[in-house]
Amino acid sequence: MTMMTWRHSGMFDVIMPIYQVNLDYLKEAIDSVLSQSFSHWELWICDGTPETWPDYELHCEYMEWLVTQDVRIHWVIQEGLGVSAARNQVAALGSEPLLAFLDGDDYWETNHLLEHYAGSIGTHPSGIRFSKMEAEGTLPTDSGNFVTHMTHTLHEYKSYIDCPEDKHYWYFCNTPIWTPAVSCGRYDFERVGGFDENIPVNEDLELWLRIMGIPEGPDYETPQIWRSAHLIDTVTVYHREHSEATTEGGTQTSASPQIIAAIRESDEDWLDMYEHLPNPTSILRPKWADFEFWYEVLTWWRHGKNKGVRHSNFKYDIAPHVNSALDEEAEEDEELERLWRDK
Repeated sequence: MTMMTWRHSGMFDVIMPIYQVNLDYLKEAIDSVLSQSFSHWELWICDGTPETWPDYELHCEYMEWLVTQDVRIHWVIQEGLGVSAARNQVAALGSEPLLAFLDGDDYWETNHLLEHYAGSIGTHPSGIRFSKMEAEGTLPTDSGNFVTHMTHTLHEYKSYIDCPEDKHYWYFCNTPIWTPAVSCGRYDFERVGGFDENIPVNEDLELWLRIMGIPEGPDYETPQIWRSAHLIDTVTVYHREHSEATTEGGTQTSASPQIIAAIRESDEDWLDMYEHLPNPTSILRPKWADFEFWYEVLTWWRHGKNKGVRHSNFKYDIAPHVNSALDEEAEEDEELERLWRDK
């Protein structure tokens, strides 16, 4: 008699690249997946952690234990170089119709996948979906007497709500969408070839733009198949900004040491990451686009560039004697720095 084995029916492949991640952060990230109210998922962890890492043995002990706890969790050793290669590697191993992305030092609210699933079967079944997220940072002061804990909400773009879907490419070519807040259909991901492993940084935004459609490319010849970027208007993601991060210009990128050094040391726009993708100022009006449409495109490109408040709704948790001094909002990092230095 043949034994039948039951397999959990999934809906999301959750893609998680890790590279010598703080074990406490990693546990919280994985626990946030296990705690999802929408339980139809498979978690694919692509691990590029080197054997030379001081915590490597402890890390492996945890991972070996973890995969025995839930059949939906898969631990794969990374073969290529960089975070894009890691994500592509495990995305190819999965088979679920939807993809969600999470870094090993970030974590989700319990309703994250449920909100994204609802978006995938609603009025925005194609393209990408992204929810709001809160970034958490810790800033030591010069005196070292106390530490500033800062949170701010990302993806609160004031002008996005009025942007027509057929202008989303132009809007978002100047506006970041953070990967742990994104989900997309496997079909769209595979249709454009996944992440470009040759791009050193901002490889995620470059992929979202290709999914939305490249102007003058095949998708833009037939407007009815343009993809959009749909905002889920609730915070479901928490992102840590800390010195050990390895996917933001760190060692898990595919960037060369020279490029990483330039990113860290210079504020200049020294590298055009999207020179192979058009923006409205670099191409002439497409033949199929009338003048009114092209005027709107230029308008929304400027709106995306000015994108409203990226850092908003600041919250502070500082030593009690200075908490009351920081009761105003800061729209930019420089203003925040002035607040906690000058008060």
